[in-house]
Amino acid sequence: MLLAFVTSCSKVYTGQPNIGNNPAHTRGVPQFSYFSTSDVLENNDTQAIIFVDIVDNSLIFKNYSDTLLSKVSLEHKIVNNEDSNVIDKKYNIIIGKSKNHKYYDYSSSYKEYAYKIAPGDYSLRITLTDLHTNLRTTKEIELKIPHPKQSSFFLSDIRFFEKRESNTNYKSINGYNVNSDFDSLKFNYQITSNTKDNDFSIQSTLYTYNYDDAPAKPMSDRNFRASSIEYRGIDYVNEEIVERSSRKLYIDESITIEKNFTNLEKGNYRYEALIENSEGEKYFKIRDFSIKSKNYPYLNTASELARPLYYLMKNEEYQKINTFKSADSVKKAIDLFWLQEIKNSVTAKKVIELYYQRVEESNLQFSSFKEGWKTDLGMIYILFGPPMYVDQGFGKMTWYYEFDAGLVDPKIVFQDTRHMNTKFPFKNYILVRSSDLFNLQYTQIQSWRDGSILKSVQ
Repeated sequence: MLLAFVTSCSKVYTGQPNIGNNPAHTRGVPQFSYFSTSDVLENNDTQAIIFVDIVDNSLIFKNYSDTLLSKVSLEHKIVNNEDSNVIDKKYNIIIGKSKNHKYYDYSSSYKEYAYKIAPGDYSLRITLTDLHTNLRTTKEIELKIPHPKQSSFFLSDIRFFEKRESNTNYKSINGYNVNSDFDSLKFNYQITSNTKDNDFSIQSTLYTYNYDDAPAKPMSDRNFRASSIEYRGIDYVNEEIVERSSRKLYIDESITIEKNFTNLEKGNYRYEALIENSEGEKYFKIRDFSIKSKNYPYLNTASELARPLYYLMKNEEYQKINTFKSADSVKKAIDLFWLQEIKNSVTAKKVIELYYQRVEESNLQFSSFKEGWKTDLGMIYILFGPPMYVDQGFGKMTWYYEFDAGLVDPKIVFQDTRHMNTKFPFKNYILVRSSDLFNLQYTQIQSWRDGSILKSVQ
């Protein structure tokens, strides 16, 4: 996709935010997503804006007077790469939780910061420390602040925001996945120019793509061909234009371009800003994102609870449960499925809680172009749980377990089909399938259906 523009450009500015797959969360090791951008104000002052979203379930909460509280510190260190001047700010933050909060439930604490800062090239370091464990996570990024009166041309990264009906303000989206329960999505970017030729053609395009949306196939199935949609994940070659707008502008110093969308369906998208001057020089930036279901990453409706049973049900069972129209009928069918072999309602309840806990955890950790529970990583995580340890590198990832299934090595191997592809917004791991894995998956499915899975997690 990007190369189509690069070949015709004499000068190109590219880049996109850090939006890869979500990391697995270890309690007490604080995690956060972030996005930082430059901003030129109307009076030509310049500033750095930092958007931070703290993952609450990566923190330790303690009981303080019958209230669960987490205490963290957030430090911003902005260093000028030329003169080494430093802006160093530290904030102590207290986050509260209800006692009924489940440890795997996703919630976040959103913060915005703005610093007036002179034009130049900077290194930004963000450090989040859990004050209950003193463990910390640090992330770094390079940040360029353009000079509105001297820069020949500068195109900022695309900023991406959402607004919900319950909130009057827009919130930065720092990741790839977007819950469809939004009122409006907003994109904006700034163009700064001080050239003799300030006449520009601006084209904004929203694309959507065909993608693999099916649940993971059995572990003993055939491996996918490199040309298949399952292997590629998303078909970035054949895009469909959702909306495109073009206009010509005279840009004197700095201008902000903004676009809103309100009725986008579930799917994978790319928003692209393409700028061209009268001499044919082109500049562009992109922002990839995926719209998931309204309740994502949770399963709140009967139909949502039924779909992940794909990994446990026989084909005829799964087809039958999907023929029911009413929510009550689906719920009754789900209960009947779990009780037909487990028999004991107390045991069945524990198994059900474990299963859907893993489904939701898979959505949080492995979602990419489709929900995490549908991915190969999600299927293995749901059926077998977290691995003992992981070996990763050179386009492969291996999960090691303790199971005894007659295998030479108790491991499951995944291949990253997008290894070394810097234009793809995340890694796409698919299982290396083999007929040798049939008995392993069959045995694990049976342990879920009869409730004996609980013995392996105690």
